[in-house]
Amino acid sequence: MKNSPTDLTQGPILSHLFRLALPTIGASFMQMTYSLTDMIWLGRVGEDAVAAVGVAGFYVWFGFSLLLITRVGAEVGVSQALGRKEPSTALRFIRHALFWALIISLVYALISFIWAPQLISVFGIASSVVNSDGSLYLRIVSLGFLFTFVNPTFAGIYNGMGNSRSPFLYMTAGVLLNLILDPVLIFGWWIFPEMGVSGAAGLHFCLSYWCF
Repeated sequence: MKNSPTDLTQGPILSHLFRLALPTIGASFMQMTYSLTDMIWLGRVGEDAVAAVGVAGFYVWFGFSLLLITRVGAEVGVSQALGRKEPSTALRFIRHALFWALIISLVYALISFIWAPQLISVFGIASSVVNSDGSLYLRIVSLGFLFTFVNPTFAGIYNGMGNSRSPFLYMTAGVLLNLILDPVLIFGWWIFPEMGVSGAAGLHFCLSYWCF
């Protein structure tokens, strides 16, 4: 770490904080833009589609909140260990954070897939279309929860190493792909069939490998 440009223990702390914080803020903004893009395109399908994705999206965001356990732990543990010049300790924090991220993600994905209808019914929505589409959306995106929820832990590891730029770039690329491909799958442009809510869910599943 001594000669690394991301060594936050060397040089003025204010500039380091800005360099670390700005990409982190940008990544959070891109994550909100990702969800907003879905809503904009699905709004053209109908209010039931927006409601279905909104209800199912609650459980996606709840999953993100669960994985803050491993993300924050990785950020704090790795940064402190590297600051003390103890790379072996940092590696141990990384292994533990990824292990528990995998366990939490797999358990949450299994619960979401099996009990999707029951989870959607908690909101007591009268529309059968919203309930069925919400359950379908949740089941499809739950297939990618392993990547959706483990990748923030990787972002925490990068942040702990003083590199918040890489997670921001991946997130930005994912948002741009979502912006382009969302209407293709939702409305059935080009060679793709019209898939509506399931198209948005399928794209979320595919992009979970890339940016989440």
